Amino acid sequence: MGTPNITIAGPGAPVAIGSNFDVQVRVDSGMTAVNTYLVEIDVPAGLSFISGTREPTGTFPSCFSWARNDLHPTWYNTGCSHLYPDTTFTGQVETVTLRCESEGTFSLNLVDPSEDPDVFGSTLIDQGGTVTTNLTPDGEESVTCYTPAAVGGIAELPLLARASAERAAAPGERSGWSGGSYAAVAAGLAAGVAAAAGVWYARRRWLR
Repeated sequence: MGTPNITIAGPGAPVAIGSNFDVQVRVDSGMTAVNTYLVEIDVPAGLSFISGTREPTGTFPSCFSWARNDLHPTWYNTGCSHLYPDTTFTGQVETVTLRCESEGTFSLNLVDPSEDPDVFGSTLIDQGGTVTTNLTPDGEESVTCYTPAAVGGIAELPLLARASAERAAAPGERSGWSGGSYAAVAAGLAAGVAAAAGVWYARRRWLR
């Protein structure tokens, strides 16, 4: 096969503000045997990181929890490894749950190793060190966050109020429109981001 790659896939449909959505992370080592994958994803303003869930592949049992990069607060990183021997692998390894916080279209990008040499970015590793790894190109995957439509009926209130007044003023009419109750409900959800200070130094020691 070709060069090993790490790819991400977004939700594939617009997401309402305040709602969570998943991003799938896949590894394809091709014919290259590896022992470690590192994933670092950029979570731009307008989105928030909720959690990362590891797929139970059994191939990479020794893992770091998802953590935020102290030098780049919008970058979140994890990694998994196994001991000898190196092995080929193809499949989904992580599910990242994000949340739409504001309206707009946001790119879902993996951080390249050249962008983050301290933590290695997103890459595969074998016994000899980092392996040349293709990543999903920046901007290829994205999510569109939108403001949900108002609760049905709210836009009609001015018309109902005017019609009620007209009917009440008409002769021979004993009663007008009955009053209605309309409520707009807004769900404010706070992003729970797990900070893990010191994980970067521990990761670098682990990978040496």
